[in-house]
Formats: sequence, C-alpha cells, structure tokens
Amino acid sequence: MLVRRIAFIEFLSDVAKDRLVSSRTSCEFASYGEQHELARRAFEDDRGSTAPGLRAAGWIASELFVNDESAQRAWARETGVVQHGLAVAIEQVRRLSPDVLFVGDVHAAPRVFLAAVRADVGVLVGRLDDEAERSFPWASYDLVLTKRDGVIDASGGARVARDPFAMGHLGDATPLSASSSSDFAERSRTIALRGSDTRALAASSDVRAALERAFATVLGTPLAQGEAGLRSRLEVMADTKVVVVAHDASYGARTGNLALLEAASAGALVLVDERVDIDDVLSIGEEVVTYRSPEECVGLVRHYLAHPDRAASIAKAGRQRCLRERGSAAQGAMLSAIFERALEDHVRSRRASRPRAIDAAIPVRRAASGAEGA
Repeated sequence: MLVRRIAFIEFLSDVAKDRLVSSRTSCEFASYGEQHELARRAFEDDRGSTAPGLRAAGWIASELFVNDESAQRAWARETGVVQHGLAVAIEQVRRLSPDVLFVGDVHAAPRVFLAAVRADVGVLVGRLDDEAERSFPWASYDLVLTKRDGVIDASGGARVARDPFAMGHLGDATPLSASSSSDFAERSRTIALRGSDTRALAASSDVRAALERAFATVLGTPLAQGEAGLRSRLEVMADTKVVVVAHDASYGARTGNLALLEAASAGALVLVDERVDIDDVLSIGEEVVTYRSPEECVGLVRHYLAHPDRAASIAKAGRQRCLRERGSAAQGAMLSAIFERALEDHVRSRRASRPRAIDAAIPVRRAASGAEGA
C-alpha cells in the first residue's frame, strides 16, 4: 500500500490560545515537541482534529499550528530557520513536502503563503467553514471542502467536495470511552439542554422553562456551540442520562446535525425537536426520540427516566450508529478517498502535460540528428 503524507495547516482559536497560555507557565524554552503537543491538545479540546481520522486511514499526518508563536519559535531555534512569521511555516511545509497540504481555514491562510509552498506539495486543499460570504483565493487551491452542497460558486477554478467532517468530530476522537460505556443509570447528571447554537438556546426558552419547572435544578447549564470546547461539551453529555436538543428557527424544517450527533455520540438518550430529516440521521424510536412541544418533551423525559432500560437501549444504539457512520475513523476513510481521487487527478494532469513537452522537443532532436549525419 502506498504511504501518503498529509500536512495540516491549523489555526488556534482565541479560546484555545488562552488555554494554551495557562498550560505553559514555564514552557517558553521547552522543546518544539513538548510545545507542539500542548498546542495539539488545546486544538483537539476546542474543535476536534481531522488528523486522527486520516492516520486511521493509513496516512502519515503532521499538524502545524502556525499561529502558535511560542512553538514556532522553538522549531526555528532547533532548526536554525529565521524566526519571521510565516517564514517558519513555509520552511516546515517545504521540509515535509506532503502529498496533500490541508489548510484548515481558507480565510486564515494568506495568498503569499499559498504561493510560497505551492511547488512543494502535491494537492492543495482548503476547508471552508462558512458559505463563502468572504472572498478567498480560489485559484490557489486544487480542492475546497465545504459544509453544504450547492452553496458555492466555484468559478475561481478549485474543485469542490463536501467535507465528511462537516458534522463535527465525534466520540472516538475524544476520550469518552470510559464514561460513555458506563452503566446508563450511573451517570451523575439527569438532563442537559443542547442548543444547535446560542440562538437556538434563546429560542428554546419555553422548552427550558418547562424542563426547569418539571425537574427543578437537575437541568444544569445549557450547552451551545462556541460557548464550550468540543471536549467539554462531550464530557458533560457523556455523564448525562438525557440530552434535549433544540434548534433555532433558521434551520426551518431540517436539522442541524452537529448538536444531535454530538449528543448521541456521547451515549446519552437524545430527545430532539421534530424535523423532517431526523430519520435520515438517526432512526426515530430506536436511536433517537423526537418531541413536538415543551409539554411533550417533559412527558417523554419522565417516561424514559421511569424506564431506564429502554432509555439505555436507545442511547446505546444511537451512539453505535454515530461512531460507525460518523466517527473519526469513518470520516477519515471518506476523506482519504476524496484525497486519493484528487491525487490521481493531479498525477493524470501532470502526465497529460508531458507528451506535449516531449512532442515539441522531437523536431529539435530530429534536426540535430540530421545535422550530425550530414
């Protein structure tokens, strides 16, 4: 099997950088390896990482956190590279010479960086987390991964593919094995409310109020995307019996799968407000439970808390399906296939260009041989 190399260009969020600073009390002159590991953990805790899925698919994966100034300075010291901003990251990519260079945020990588490393990589891939509301250098990429289908004008030249990790980085990429496999009845939290985002939590105030009236203080702090890191959210839900998922009105009749899948992957019994496509994600009644009103939600929570064996069975089935179809290994395999096709296209395009160069040289060689024979 051909071994492929991939390098990830990642950018730590402000939240992750703050956590990193607090973990590096006396780490300024630690080795690059030590500092990089701290950065990797902070990134994984905050967002989840794509790299483990690619490693599971057989790739040699390297992660470069280019806005982690302390670690980058350490690498420069150890390798003798000039310590000057992106010059360090450029040299790192050149030395790795990966088959695929994956830029985690197309809006964060400047054009000058992409141009500088273009000759040292096979396929240049970017991840687009929004709906292309801001411009970026399309022509610099061979492939752009997106969250949604049909929302991007790719006239700039890059091919577009749907990102297998668009639904989030689920359970097997995080340290949940112990808590999520424990007895359902042993979980210390009874109920948690998970919003698809902060707007959903605000919009679901009636659901929250109904739960608080019915279950007093057992509801706990609501969880929303962006308010807590991935690991923190999953750890809370992995210690919770019932997670109620609520959506913002902007989702219309369809579901925002991230909140739903995170909750199910943590092994909780998930109750989600009814959407037309829920059954496309998890089987209703077997892997997830739906509700249509705050009152019905309260009634269903009471029912399943009174029947923990049935609740545990649904929760287990939901988690198993999430990890089977959406877990890091499954997502990594899908992404690996996308990259392999992109590399094959890259090789074919290079081969297609060679005959033209050779053909152009033939008359010159013939003329030279004729002159020699004259």
